Formats: sequence, structure tokens, C-alpha cells
Amino acid sequence: MSKFVNYTLTIRNDGTIVPHIDGIEYEPKQFNSEQLKHIETHLDLLGSNKLDSQKMFTYFGNYLFSALLQPVVGHFEVAYKKIDPNQTNILRIRIVFEGVGGPTQLTSQIINLPWEFLYYAGDNNTFLGTHPRVALSYGYQTWLNNPIDGYAVREPRLRVLFVHCHPSALDEVGFTRLVEKTLTELNLNNTVEVNQLNNPKLYRLFKEISDKPPDVLHFLGHGKPGQLALGDLKDGETYWLTDKSLSDLQQGRGVKLVVLQACEGASPSEELAFTGTAAELVKNHIPAVIAFRYPISQSLAWNFVRTLYHELAAGKPVDVSVQAGRRELAMREEQSHASRNFGAPVLWMRLRDGLLFAPSMEAADETKPSSSENAEIETSEDQDVEEVKVIDETNQFLIDLSNLENLLKSKEWLKANQETTNLILEDLGYQKRGWLEEKDVQNIKCELLRNIDQLWMDNSDGKFGFSAQKEMWEYVKKKYSYLTEELKEIFGVNVGWYHEEGNRWLKRPQTNQRPELELIKAVNNKTKGCLPTLPSRSSADSISNEITANLIPYLVKKL
Repeated sequence: MSKFVNYTLTIRNDGTIVPHIDGIEYEPKQFNSEQLKHIETHLDLLGSNKLDSQKMFTYFGNYLFSALLQPVVGHFEVAYKKIDPNQTNILRIRIVFEGVGGPTQLTSQIINLPWEFLYYAGDNNTFLGTHPRVALSYGYQTWLNNPIDGYAVREPRLRVLFVHCHPSALDEVGFTRLVEKTLTELNLNNTVEVNQLNNPKLYRLFKEISDKPPDVLHFLGHGKPGQLALGDLKDGETYWLTDKSLSDLQQGRGVKLVVLQACEGASPSEELAFTGTAAELVKNHIPAVIAFRYPISQSLAWNFVRTLYHELAAGKPVDVSVQAGRRELAMREEQSHASRNFGAPVLWMRLRDGLLFAPSMEAADETKPSSSENAEIETSEDQDVEEVKVIDETNQFLIDLSNLENLLKSKEWLKANQETTNLILEDLGYQKRGWLEEKDVQNIKCELLRNIDQLWMDNSDGKFGFSAQKEMWEYVKKKYSYLTEELKEIFGVNVGWYHEEGNRWLKRPQTNQRPELELIKAVNNKTKGCLPTLPSRSSADSISNEITANLIPYLVKKL
């Protein structure tokens, strides 16, 4: 289980920064406005997309850090040190604005700065907006005083309503096909239920949300400050839906997250409109809203959306899911963190712990803190600031999957199979032993397993991967429930591990050994669930897939 350290920076209207660590308030400091001149110079380059190297973003991120975090760096480092590489802690950074009485000119500037580019040189030079053990979001003080808990226990699938609007008077909306492809893939994996509306009238949108309330409303189209382009009026003019009307439309209907995505090639004013609308929607009924600060290419946006929904469908908190999406954007460039793309997604959130759904009873018992997030921690008067409360939550990992991804993209299936074996054995510390027992499967990190699975599924059109094996195992169990003793063999036949005519199990593919012809055929035919195969305990003369099949019932429980 992962642990969260809650680090909140409240920005008062006079520019005072008030740091909190798990609800404990520490000495306020003043925002370093001297850095604004450097920041504004880079903002001009950022707006025209002329920041185009990792070095330039490093400079920019350093100026942002100097302005916001350097004044409170002592407390920041206390919280940051809780990210132990040998554990699974996550630092949840919330940048919170006072908001009461209206922002001053200074706080208006601070609100609109892209803090996703924050750069911390103290930890081997890292961007906080993409760090795998950080989760960054924005909020208002009134929200923090009255946060929203997770909703009711979720249904088996995440419900997404995808609304794409392209009024005839405005430019064509790009990216629709790729978003549909992404959501369809998730739908096929039985993790997301997708409904789509194309240029809906207001009543049609209202009816869809009322009749079958989605968990997520994903809007793709045009916008302007405070309004979204919904469709055409009778006279051919564009119908503009105000953000207040949109929030009223969803009030009390269970929508938990709104994703606002401008069309590819949107003007800077449209992007700014979407980020402003995000904050307004969260002020009015919506628990969390994601918007894009800058337009990004179709292919990159597809990768963000895919990662976002994969994480959400797995039950991850919204801020953790968005952080994973930003990291995906950063790593998709020829050089990481060399374009503004990774800082484009912005998250405004008023959820207490980032969860869209209430955790299961078992998880709740494990993760429930002894007091609320904002409650006092029991301490003595001379308490050391190093004593920081942590809360068990989700799971993370730090394993490089780039080689596996490259092999899968190149369709080198058997090499990718061996790389998968190596990654899991390395993570468990069993490289020397070289095989797994049933009990070892319980110790494989869920996040590692799911990310490996996602790479296999993405690059094989859903044919290879642990999810494909899970689907096949559950199908066999259901259809042949009366053949208890034969289930393993029936499963083996269906995934290409068992040669029915020869009445024997095929051998697992081994390094430096030619695979059996029947297994090669199964791989070439992309028999669903054929790969990957994990090494189970075996004797020297028993390296068959029968042994591997013993792991499957344990493996499917991890997904």
C-alpha cells in the first residue's frame, strides 16, 4: 500500500504562503515576487511555443520554485524527504488560494502561473509535475475547509460520457477518432463503459446525464471565457453553454469528474478559457475538473487520455492519475521534458483524498486515519517538525519499462516475453532463482503488473497480456464450471499452451532455445492470452506451460 503525505500551500490574497503538512500549519512566508520578471519572460516564450529544450524548462522551473517553494523550502524538504525510494510514499501537493474577497493583482498572477513546470534541483533534478511519487493539484481554501469524500461504491465499470461538439460556424474538431479509439479499447477491456454524443442539443445532453449519470463527462470542442460551444442554433449560429449552466446541469446527478479538452489547433484564448472554466466548475458542484493549458498534438493527447482512464478505471485517485498522464506526455518526446506538453494538463480538485469512489470496506479499514485530514496530530510541545503523519492509500513503483515497450512496438513478442519475466523477477529480487511460486504472485506490485499488462494489450490489439489471460480464464471457468479438474487443460488449449492433438503441454519459450512449432504458430496467430508466460517452479525436465498455468488463478486476482 502507498502512503500519502499531504503538503498544502495556501496562498493568501496578500501573497503570503502558508505551508501545512497533514493539517499542521507552519510559519507563513512571503511569495518571492522578484522572480516574476524572469517568469514572465519565459511565459512569453512558452505561449509562443518557443521553449523547446529541457535546459530551457529547467531554468523556467527553477524560477517557479524560487518564487513559490524557496520561501518555505525547509518545510517542503521535510515533507519531500518522506518520499522513500524503498517505500511507496506519495507527496500530495495542493496549491490552494484564499479567494475570499476576491484575488489581488498578485494572487491573480499566481493563480494563472503554470506550476506544473516546478523544478526541484534538490532531488537529482526533477520536475514536480511529472514525478512518479508526487501528485499536484489546485484548489480554494473554502474547498479545503469543506472537502468532498469519495462517492458511493462504484459499479464494475467506469462510466464515461464523451461529448464532441463541432458547430458549423467554427473550425473542425480534430482528435475525435483517437479519443474514440482510446475509449473503445478500454471498453473492450471491460474497464470503461462509454457513451458518446455528437453535437447534442441541450435537452439531449440533460437527458443523457439524467437517465444514466456518467462518472466522467469528457468534452472535446471549442470554448471561450466562461462558455463551451455545444452545437448549432436553428439559425446556424453557435450555441454557447455557460459554465454555470453546465454545472447546474450536473448538480445532484453524480458526475464526479469533467475533462475539458480544446480541439487541436485551439487559440491561446480558448485554452485559457478552459482552465478558467475548470476552476468555476469545481466552485459549483463538480468534485474535480481537468483542463488543458496548451494545445497538444492528437497522438500525445491520445496517450494522456489512455493513461488517465486506465488509472481511473483501476481506482487510482484523480491527482495520481493526472500525474501519471503528465509523466506519459513528458516521456513521449525525443528528449523528456523538452516541450510544454507535459505541463498542459491542469487539475482543480476539492476531493478530500482524490478518490472518485469510496474505497471498499477492507481498504477503508486499512487506510482510515485515526483522525481527519485537517485534525491536529497528537504531539508534545517540543514536537520535531520531522514527525509527519502518513496515510495508507494506493500503490506506485519505480521500474523502467522502456525496453519492454520498444520490444512490443517492434512486435518482438518472444523477446518481450523474456523481458517481462526479467522485470518481474527483478522487482521481487528473484533474478538468481529464476522462477515463481504461487505465493510469490501476491507480492508482485499491482502497479507494475498493470503497467506491463497495458503495454502488452496496447501493442497487440488486446490479444496478448495478463488481462487477456484473465478474460480467458474467467470465460473457461464460467462455461466449463462442471469440469473442475479439466479447467487448466481447457484454458491451456484456448491460449495455445496445450497441444490438444498430442495431449501434452507445450514448453515455455526459453532464452537461446527455439520454441516449439505449435507455440510459434500460436504466437504468430496472436492467439488470445498466449503471452506473456511467467516462469513457475519446475524441475530440470519440467519447464512446460502446465507449471505456468498454475499461476493464473493467483495472477487474475491481482488485476
